[in-house]
Amino acid sequence: MSLNKNRIGLIILASVAVLALVVLGIYRLFFACQFSDACKESGLCTTATGACIAASDAECEKSADCNLKGRCKAEEGRCVAGSDEDCKRSEWCKDRGMCTIETHDCIAGSDDDCKQSVKCIKYSQCVAMGGVCVM
Repeated sequence: MSLNKNRIGLIILASVAVLALVVLGIYRLFFACQFSDACKESGLCTTATGACIAASDAECEKSADCNLKGRCKAEEGRCVAGSDEDCKRSEWCKDRGMCTIETHDCIAGSDDDCKQSVKCIKYSQCVAMGGVCVM
């Protein structure tokens, strides 16, 4: 009788272990990216073919990179700057003068971009050159 109880216990234990592996696999397949640092930082919140990607503008808009770098639009699985407005709202615009969009990124596109920045006010880096503000 106790041999049957041991077998039942082992069967239950094995079943729980298999179920845990299945649940872990489902989690990794569908939800792992949602709770990752890549989601918080860069908007890579959707799991697709084993990788974390940005699947929507909403994912990008919630990311730190949207606020910091103006990368608020999802394109080809990643977050990019989508407009001058994205850049103008960013911390990089205020701090570094990177307020103009160029090839999906924010750059210092003019001296006017630089002149309103912290870099200009504090460090006299008020001239746009090569996409950044310099002296």
